[in-house]
Amino acid sequence: MMRKTLLATLLVLAFCAALLTAVLMFLQSARFSETLTERASESLGRSVTLDAPIEIEWGMPPRLVLTGLQIANTDWAEKPFFARIEHIGVAPALWPLLRGRIALDILTADNGQIWLETHPEYGRNWPREKSRGSDAPSQRFFRLSTIDNAEIRNFSIEPARGGQGGLQVDSLSSLGADDRELRLRGKAGGRPIDIRWTSTTSPHVFERSDQYQIEFAATINEHEFSGEFDVQTTRSPPRVTGQWRSPLLALSTSDDSDSGDDRLIPATPLSTEWLDVVESDVTWQIDRLTLNGLSFEGVNGRTRLIDGRLLIDPLDARLGAADLHTRLALESVDGLASLRVSGELEDLNLSQELDWLKGSKASPGHLDLRFLLQGVGNDLRSIASTSDGRLHLIMSEGRISNAWLQLLTTDLGRLMGPFSEAEGSTPVRCMALRLVAEDGQAALEQMVLDTRTVLIVGEGGLDLARETVDVLLIPDYRDASVTRLQLPIHITGPLASAEAELAPTAVLSRAGITMLQTLAGKQSPFEGTLRGRFENSETGCAASLAAYRDEDE
Repeated sequence: MMRKTLLATLLVLAFCAALLTAVLMFLQSARFSETLTERASESLGRSVTLDAPIEIEWGMPPRLVLTGLQIANTDWAEKPFFARIEHIGVAPALWPLLRGRIALDILTADNGQIWLETHPEYGRNWPREKSRGSDAPSQRFFRLSTIDNAEIRNFSIEPARGGQGGLQVDSLSSLGADDRELRLRGKAGGRPIDIRWTSTTSPHVFERSDQYQIEFAATINEHEFSGEFDVQTTRSPPRVTGQWRSPLLALSTSDDSDSGDDRLIPATPLSTEWLDVVESDVTWQIDRLTLNGLSFEGVNGRTRLIDGRLLIDPLDARLGAADLHTRLALESVDGLASLRVSGELEDLNLSQELDWLKGSKASPGHLDLRFLLQGVGNDLRSIASTSDGRLHLIMSEGRISNAWLQLLTTDLGRLMGPFSEAEGSTPVRCMALRLVAEDGQAALEQMVLDTRTVLIVGEGGLDLARETVDVLLIPDYRDASVTRLQLPIHITGPLASAEAELAPTAVLSRAGITMLQTLAGKQSPFEGTLRGRFENSETGCAASLAAYRDEDE
């Protein structure tokens, strides 16, 4: 009896060994390589090729080695291939493989390139697997289910048509059968990233599922992030919900390509190709955000991607002790980015020491701001050059730091400085500014600065396409000893380096003359004082403040 049992056992082992040998020989055969690439090509709708037949790398466990895997590009694409991976090593579980399901114990991949392209008519170039619900056998051949241990090294994902950004993956790893953690190290847009995320709903990070719950912690360009996401893959496009937070984030809109450029508005590109890749509803919080020298505290936002449209609403923060409420919408219009931004800044206390005043402390006063800007283009400059919108600013009783005047133009500070009542600041009874933009041309509908020592009324505007300013300030000084300075101040030049000078020969526009005559009630805009008529006029202090508060949003 023992002998029969032993013989049966040996026969079973021999059969298993023969079966394993046959399977391994088949896996190394050119026929298997051809079958695999044919089925992959049918599933993706793209030609999938290998530079050489699949080989076996013997070890514990043995691995299949794929060399020169290449996925073809679409006919309209610039690059000949969508993706190429020089070396792939896999250790599949054999029983699931025979059933047409891939469960990988080990996956390694080295030296890969992926090129992303879009076309205004044909869309994106990356392939998509055909519907799960189809009964076609070609779509059910080899379905990836799990990957227990993975390591990907030296990969790049780049825009093919000269776009900016891209992702360089130095390493992407998840090691250990029970390890749910995935870690990515590399660079995004040339800046270092280190991201670690954990799946809380499946035993393996790479296990295929209809829903994932993910916790992550990341360091991107030395900034820390953490959060939780819920990803649903049963819908198209996939839907992502969740939240993230960061203690500190420092941003700049400057572009390295702008070095040596004296323009103020950055040429930051705005891509819309990604807007319909996923749908999302994500809330986020940044304890402190710095943007081009501005410092915001308690930044809270909600970002939604719906039907190819990005909405950030609300986006709230504090600037000093003032509340800032903003909203943003971005979508694609005829292949260009359509951007709309609006917001309100309420009761900014100028007596506080604010980073954006470069540490200088202004005297008491409060400022309110309301703005709306919308335009179309492929970067911030082109959007500004086509923009429509408005800006309305008021300031009530107080003082304004001369640092503000210096920020506008050093010449203006020099011309007005001698008439300030206090060193380092200028007393302000009220300040009102109403700017209306149409097709990149921003005109001053109202510009008034009443400093008690001088009343200044302005006219002119900004050319946002050329980034130039042309504004005429008409002063009326109370002190008769400065009659020689009862002359316009002309501010001209690039926005980034405007200059101011006295303009005794300046010619006022018809609108400017009418405005001054209305204020002064005189035929000559420079006769007498404007103050008495100004205070009770439709553009006076009281009327300006009331108009701001009553303005419809």
